[in-house]
Formats: sequence, C-alpha cells, structure tokens
Amino acid sequence: MAFGSLSSLGFGSGVLTQDTLDKLKKADEGAQIAPYDKKIENNSLKQKDLAEIKTKLLTFQTAVSALGDATAFAKRKVVSSGGDNPAASLVANSGVNLQNMSIKVNQLAEKDVYQSDGIQSENDKILPNLKNGETASFTLMQNGKEYKITIDSNTTYKSLSEQITKVSDGNIQAKIVNTGEKDAPYRLVMSSKETGEDNAIRFFDGYRDEKSGQMVVDEHASQALQSLGWGLDKNKVSPEGLNGFVPSAGKKMSGNLQNDVSFTLVVNGDKYQVDLKQGDNFDAIAKKVSEATNGKIELKEDSTGAVTFQPKVVTDKIGVFDGVYNEETGMYETNEAATSFFTDTLGMNLNKDKTIQGYGVADQSSHIQTAKNAEFTMDGIKMVRQSNTITDIGVGLTLTLNKVGEINFDIQQDSEALSKAMEDLVNAYNDLMANLEVATNYDSETGASGTLQGVSAVTSIRSTIISTLFGSQAVEGEVEDANGNKIKATVMVSLQDYGLTLNESGTLSFDKSKFDEKVAEDPNFAEQFFAGVGGWEELNVSGEEMTFGGVFDQKGSEEKEISFKDQEFKIVFNDETYDLTKNKDGSDFVLKGSTPEEMAQNLVDHINSFNIDGLNVKLQTIEKNGKQQFSIKFSSDNGSDFSIKGKEDFLKQFGLKETNVTIKPKEGTGIFASLKNELKNMTGSDGSLTQYDEQLTRDNKSLRANKESTQALIDMKYDTMANQWLQYEGILSKLNRQLDTVTSMINAMNNPQQ
Repeated sequence: MAFGSLSSLGFGSGVLTQDTLDKLKKADEGAQIAPYDKKIENNSLKQKDLAEIKTKLLTFQTAVSALGDATAFAKRKVVSSGGDNPAASLVANSGVNLQNMSIKVNQLAEKDVYQSDGIQSENDKILPNLKNGETASFTLMQNGKEYKITIDSNTTYKSLSEQITKVSDGNIQAKIVNTGEKDAPYRLVMSSKETGEDNAIRFFDGYRDEKSGQMVVDEHASQALQSLGWGLDKNKVSPEGLNGFVPSAGKKMSGNLQNDVSFTLVVNGDKYQVDLKQGDNFDAIAKKVSEATNGKIELKEDSTGAVTFQPKVVTDKIGVFDGVYNEETGMYETNEAATSFFTDTLGMNLNKDKTIQGYGVADQSSHIQTAKNAEFTMDGIKMVRQSNTITDIGVGLTLTLNKVGEINFDIQQDSEALSKAMEDLVNAYNDLMANLEVATNYDSETGASGTLQGVSAVTSIRSTIISTLFGSQAVEGEVEDANGNKIKATVMVSLQDYGLTLNESGTLSFDKSKFDEKVAEDPNFAEQFFAGVGGWEELNVSGEEMTFGGVFDQKGSEEKEISFKDQEFKIVFNDETYDLTKNKDGSDFVLKGSTPEEMAQNLVDHINSFNIDGLNVKLQTIEKNGKQQFSIKFSSDNGSDFSIKGKEDFLKQFGLKETNVTIKPKEGTGIFASLKNELKNMTGSDGSLTQYDEQLTRDNKSLRANKESTQALIDMKYDTMANQWLQYEGILSKLNRQLDTVTSMINAMNNPQQ
C-alpha cells in the first residue's frame, strides 16, 4: 500500500489489528456484495435455462416449419409394378401432379459401334507405303458434323484411335482392345459417345476441299478404311446426309408397272417415301408422288413430252433417291427395282457424281451395334427418344428405360415424410414441455420454484402452442349430401382429426394410422389445412436497356444484324433448357432489325417462338435521357425456377446477365403456418423470449458493474481505514514510548539506590 506495510497494526494498541480490519471488511462485503453475487447467480441460471428452452423451441419450430411449408406436401413417391428387374424406372420430383402412367418399352436406345479387322500390333503403321510428306484423309460424319482424320506414313492404329477421339471432342470414342485372338489380337473399336440415331457414325473416303467446299475422294483414305475392314458401300447413305440425287428429264411411261417399287423424294432435307404398286399407271404414280410429299412435288409431263419432278415452290430444292430407309441398318439403301424404275421406265439419269454423303460400311459384321432410338409408348402414345434417360415427358419426371417390357407407375403423395414430420413435432413438443416444467415449476409446500417461474414470456409458451395446435380451422372442402353426392362446403377441422391428442399429463401423442388415412382421403384438403399455401412467389426479371453492341451507332438506315452463331445464350425454365442461339428448327439464329425497337421486338419474338410454357416474355419501353430505350421482362406465376446463361459480353448488349432465380412458396395461412407465426413472435428479433433474453443480458451486465463499483468503494473505505489506523498506531506507539520513559524516570526516582 502507499502508506507502507500494515504488519505493525496493533503493535501500539493491541486492538487496531489487521485481523480486526479484515473482519470488518468481510462483514461489509457480506452485507453489500453477497446480494449482488446471489442476483448474478440467479441471472446466470435464468439465462442457462432460457437458452435450453430456446434450443428446444427451435427444434419444435423446425418441425412446425416442415408441416407449414408446401414442400412437405409436394414430396412424391413412385409405386411401380416392375418387380426387382423392371423394364423402366421413374423418378418424380416434388410438386409433380399425382398421376398414373403405363409404359411399354419396345426398343432401347443404343450407341453406334464399329470394330476393325484383327491387327497384329497396335503400333503397326496403317499406311506404311505412304511417301514422306504424303497424307491420306477420310471424314467421319455424325449428327451434322464432320471430323477430318489425317493419316501419314507414321500413323499407327493406336495413334489413329487417339486422333479420332480428340478431333471429335469425344463425341466419337475410339480405342484399341486386346481380344486375345491368336494371330491378330488387337482391334480398333469406335463408338458414338451418346445413343440414338442422330449419333450414328458415317464415313466418307475423302475430305472437304477448303476452296471449293466440295467433298473430294482420297484413294489412300479408301485404302486405309479398307485395311480397317471398313470398306464403304456407297449404295448405303446416312439419313442425316441424304439430299437425294439430281434427276434428268425423262419420258412418260406407257402401260402399267410390272412390280412394286419404293423410292425416296427429298424436299429441303425433308424425306418422303413413295410406295408404288404393281399395275399403277402414270397418272396413279403422279397422284401418289403428290400425296406422299403433301403436294410439295409433282411428277408432270411438259408440252415437249418431257417428264420431270417439279417443286410446288420454285425455290425448293428437291432430290431423288432410288431406295428407301432400312430400319435394321439405319441407312438409306438403293435397290435395283427403284434404280430400274428411274433409268428404264422413266428414262431418268440420277446424277450421283455430285452426291456428298456419309456412307455405311460394306461388311456389316464390322458394324457390331447399330445406333438406335429408344421406342416406347406412354399411356398408348408412341414415343421416340435419342436416349434411354428421358426428362421431357413431364416437368419434374425422369424416366429411365432398362429393357424391353411393360410397367405401370403410380405417382403418389409421399405421406411418410408428413407422418415423420408429425412424429418429430410430437417428440419436440414433449421435450420442450419437460424443460418448461422444470424451469417454471412452483412447489406450494416447500416454496421452491424454477428459475423462470412467473416469467410470462416463458409461462405463456405452452398455452400459446396448445391453443393454436388444437384450434379448429375452416377449410374449403367437400361433404356428402343426403344422396351421397359430394358438394363443396366449408369444413371445420382440427389436428385431432389427424391423430394428434393432448394427454392428461400435458404431453402429446400421435396416431400414425389415423393420420395416414385422413391425409389419403384428400391430400389437397390436408395441404390447405396444414399449410394453406396460396401458390408461389411471382417471377419478375427485367433486363437493362439494350445497346445491341453499338450496331445502330453506324450511319445508314439499312437493316442491321447480329449473328448468334458460336455464342452462348440459354434460358432454363420448367427444368428444360432452351438454346436461343438457334432457331426452333436448329439453324443458327441471326437477329435483324432496321431500328432498335424492331430488333428488340424481334429478339422477344424469337424467345417466344420456343413456346416456353408458363413464361411470359415482353418488351418494355424505358425513358432515359430523353430517349426511348428498350428492355426485356420475364415473368411467371407457375412456380418454376428461372436461369439465364451465356457469355457476359454477348448478354450485355441485350441488357441481360447470367441470372439464377429460385422461386419460393407464398407464406401460408394453415394451422402450422399460423403456429409458425406465433413461434416467430417468441423467437424472432422482436420476439418476447428474445426481448427477455436481452433484458437478462443487460441485467447481468448492470449487476456486475454495480458489484464492481460497490467492491471498489469497500476496498477504498478499508484502505483509508487501514491508513488511518496505521497513523493511530504511530501516535500510540510514540505515546507508549514516552510513557515508558516517564515510567522509567519515576521508577528511578523511587529507587535511587538502583
């Protein structure tokens, strides 16, 4: 201490000791500090018990939210008749309409697969006789794309397989396999990455000349394909490459056909099979040509007597193919009867030298699997798809075809999720009540009480929950009249009707069988009672003003255009993706317009041409800096999520950017939605429990501050007292010494002889 050690206290007086001072200080602390300690302890216990109650209440609140949310009623389960090895499987996302579905799988989609002849070594050269610098090129065709494969004198079978995969970006996958055959154990196997007829692989023994744009046959490429066992049969033409041949003028036939004849006519890429019967005359043939092509092509004799195929629309491009489609090979194949009909009967020459096609192989044993589409019926309606996994038969449905056969699906509401949520609710409530009982209990005999007894924010929890849970609610439903007919009516219902019971002990019990039976009666009615959801939040996405990349900054009134080729601009809606860089027919889209408004409207019209169900796309006019600007607005109320995807710079010129919007259900008015709001009034930022918790925190802080200040005053008081006592001891000590001196002098005077 500032005044020195207190070790001398009591030395002079024997009374003003440190022990006396400590006892006095302890008595003061007992009178002034101990009450604060008690209050702080009680406050801490209240905070601890309140925290436990809030935790239990949060668990209960989670269970309530699960039942007050439409997503709980939107969950689906699929019941099928397929057994352990079903012909197909079906996955139904939440919200899918309850429905039955009958599926008959007639054919699975398959990949296109070729294998080469046997090879002694994967490192053998394909064309070892090529001179240095000399190359051979052949073309693989698939789904409208061409892949040029180039071979030189050092190209091995292994490097060829790697090149095929790389050049095709993996759309065609090639590899060397070891079959274990004795003399030639290796084979080059080539397959399409995806299933379906569109992914069939076709060959051309040459390449496209960059200058002329024409396909050029390469004799060395023909040799390379032949060495692989893939020699071409040019009477077999791929469907995607068939444009038909150009016919010369012919002559009018006399008499009738001697045999049945079938051939193919092509109009702007659309293919039409014409079937003629033995005995048909020229007029009958002309009629069948017109009928088969829906009037697009007519077989006519002109004034000179020449017979020609004439398009109805002069600008239409037509072609003739002397054969028809073979479903087994997946190719258009010429046949002698059709060739003879054109050359001999009609006297037409089909100019095949100008044909640019992809061909099939002559040896079908090397074509070990033919690309096929999946073929199935859904409720009797014939369906064809490229893949065995089908996602476009309905929003939120994914059908997977496994094998040929039949299966029935029943998409039902998944009541198990609901009953599980109810069980969680009951368990959470009973757990909460057990905590509340301890925290708010009062024993009238002993006077003992829980830490939160008498706190209205806590004691009202039980009554608030019970009154809401077991309150009756009016729901629009159906009742039976005297004749047994169902009529619409307002029905009063409570959770007791759904198997919830309040026991005498104050706990809840749940009858699952009663619940399941009641929900099954009318799932929509149950949803209205539980959640009362009134639809979904609306989608509203508006773009900024369109700049069109500055194309209208250029002078001139001519029509401007923006090419979408090789760009990226997609919309995802109803779980489907729409590629806006293409027209609906798959061709590249070019945006045109003579004015910004015309171009903006044409873009809106282009998006709407995809007929995106439930999505509204409109043009908005914006007044900015005294000028009219234009933007796109997307809106919907069907509850689908929405995305815009694409390259930033490309989207920007249309006032758009990459966007992802997740739509949520509207807040409901059902019994659990109401209870959810009541609980929010307790635990929300302005809730009663939150406010009480904050008050306890403030009280704790205030108590500790007051305790510290009181302790400081006591410490100061006894520090001052100790200092004073030390001074008193000094005076007493001095007086004692003086007394001792006087006493000694008196004693000396009384005893002079000493």
